[in-house]
Amino acid sequence: MLPFTPYPSTGAWLGVVANRDGFERLSNEKETWWCVPTVTKPNDLLFMYCAKALSLANQGVFALFQITKIDDGYDSECARYGSTSGFGRPVFANITLVNRRSTPLRPTTMRADPILARAKFMTRNFQGTIFQLQRIELARIKTHFDLDETSSKKKLTRKIK
Repeated sequence: MLPFTPYPSTGAWLGVVANRDGFERLSNEKETWWCVPTVTKPNDLLFMYCAKALSLANQGVFALFQITKIDDGYDSECARYGSTSGFGRPVFANITLVNRRSTPLRPTTMRADPILARAKFMTRNFQGTIFQLQRIELARIKTHFDLDETSSKKKLTRKIK
């Protein structure tokens, strides 16, 4: 049982990277892994945010991944993270790169946006491991990523609305 009722699922999340190993892996690999809430499903979207404490130059939303598989065989890898921002224990997920921004979407840009400025990840100053995105937040963040499926070399298995 979750400690609170989450938003109706948009199938989109924002993960916070706060360690060098995780950032290097997410910055350099096209297929990798991340710890996600148990309510996450294959084909959900995972935007990744680099914390200021990790790298001021790279701070911001720098990549979009798609969850390809939830693999509970590796859940022990995620056990050290405790709860995932109120969604219970995290589970191991295989993820595939969809888009990596050359310049991260900075917090200053998000603070200037009237919708994103009120988002939970902003009001909590990115203090958490993962945040579920509401539909309006997803729409705003998507405008900063090249998500034209027809021009993409690799089509998403989930249509982005």
